[in-house]
Amino acid sequence: MTTIKGYKLFALKRTKPGQLFSLFIHAQEPVPLNTWLQAESFPTKGYAVRPGWHVGAKPRAPHLSSKGRVWAEVEIQADLNWQPVVDELRRKSLDFVPVRGYYRFERPRHQGSVWYIAANMKVNRVLAQEEVDAINAAG
Repeated sequence: MTTIKGYKLFALKRTKPGQLFSLFIHAQEPVPLNTWLQAESFPTKGYAVRPGWHVGAKPRAPHLSSKGRVWAEVEIQADLNWQPVVDELRRKSLDFVPVRGYYRFERPRHQGSVWYIAANMKVNRVLAQEEVDAINAAG
């Protein structure tokens, strides 16, 4: 399996110590470490439907609060690059999970610049703030 390293911001809950949670969509279910996870689609009022795991190319999301949140290093499956299909679409995103692969979703710098949207993700480890700062300083 071909993979790409990325970064995802997770929420922490005082009532569930040691567990990671997605920020906005399907946020009540814990996200386990070291397990390959298949994305599902959970249409949510107020959010665009972009099924898949949303992962940053860098651990950077200045538009989001960092309070009660941590960055994790993740891997996404990259066997299929859906970018040529996405590039032909007006909305520049798929309305289905990108099976066995991923695509890039360009965002403004204040939203982290580049996101990957992927079908499969594995959370490798939680990063210390010093690691986040070093990764972002490197480029």
